[in-house]
Amino acid sequence: MLPETSVPDELPPEVPRPAKFTASTQVSRLFLLALLLFAVGLLWWLADRDLGNMAALKARGHTTLAHVVGKHITQGKSTSYYLDYTFDGDGIWVDGEESVGEDEYTDAQNGEPIQVTFLPSHPETYRLGAVTQARIMARQGRWLWGGLAASAVLGLLLACAEANFRQHLALLRDGSVAAGTVTDRSIKPISSSQKAFYVTYQFTAEGRFAVANRSYLKKVTCTQRFYEQTELGQLLTILYDPARPSQSIPYRMLRDVTLPNRGKTA
Repeated sequence: MLPETSVPDELPPEVPRPAKFTASTQVSRLFLLALLLFAVGLLWWLADRDLGNMAALKARGHTTLAHVVGKHITQGKSTSYYLDYTFDGDGIWVDGEESVGEDEYTDAQNGEPIQVTFLPSHPETYRLGAVTQARIMARQGRWLWGGLAASAVLGLLLACAEANFRQHLALLRDGSVAAGTVTDRSIKPISSSQKAFYVTYQFTAEGRFAVANRSYLKKVTCTQRFYEQTELGQLLTILYDPARPSQSIPYRMLRDVTLPNRGKTA
């Protein structure tokens, strides 16, 4: 059976159209914002807790010697080396491990001493070595720049997602409509269990702009369902920005925006 043919008159040509985000998109936008706020809040809470513990260790900490009791290696994408140690925190024995370099790992011997600073009231709160103001300031700097970098990355990802949502909303609300033709279909393996699906289409932009009456060819990533519903030569309804026709998308690929009383997209 041939896939359903999509033609330009399935969308009203008058703009602006009453486009809106789907209910699931609204939920996704709120979830992404909440996730960003949670991640940033968690990051700064961890920083405050870590720096607070170090300040307490500097003010009230006791020093003692831990002793190496073993070592182990973990392997994944990279190899990590750890020393296992134990120390007596005023009658409470505390076990721990520390990531070290390969040379230090190789040279370490059981029974080797390591200086530890711990809180007498809570020996499980400790740091290897002496806790000085210089060390606290260096740690504070790492938290600050690391937190800013992580917040910037998360914010950029959220901004990109929001920009994509809003671009689709603008195309459905104000975009021009053209008949496009499927010129190519392809599948690219990503892994042993995943594949990426692509559809290439061609359309001609029309209107009074300088870029009008020019043919555009675009390759897009699509869902498996959309891929299976298309074939070479099939007509597609294309929405495009009349000022920048390279900004385009097949109408039936829009899943995050909708028009009232319109069918679901692929």
